[in-house]
Amino acid sequence: MEVTPHPNPALEAAFRAMEARATEISVETVKRAPAMEAWRLAYLIGWSDDRIAAAGRADLIARIRTLKESERKRCRAGHWSADLNRLTALKQAYVQVRLEALRARPRRAAA
Repeated sequence: MEVTPHPNPALEAAFRAMEARATEISVETVKRAPAMEAWRLAYLIGWSDDRIAAAGRADLIARIRTLKESERKRCRAGHWSADLNRLTALKQAYVQVRLEALRARPRRAAA
């Protein structure tokens, strides 16, 4: 997805550095932390526990990705409701769910 750069190059560079650091922290935290509790994930994405359990992994990943992109756009636009902590939590949840999906995939036998 193409994002238009901020007119101020200094602010654009600062935001890119902050976003890269948030992603780095997210990956490190997910690798060290235990799995996110279901109730935290439900609160973060606005779904009930039952809906999360019934949804497929692809639906869950798509929902988290959509929310993450929306929050990122709000942060870049400088909107008053933007929340970097929520963006970081969404990135952590996204990385965690993706890692769980990769671990759950059956491995191909070596030839």
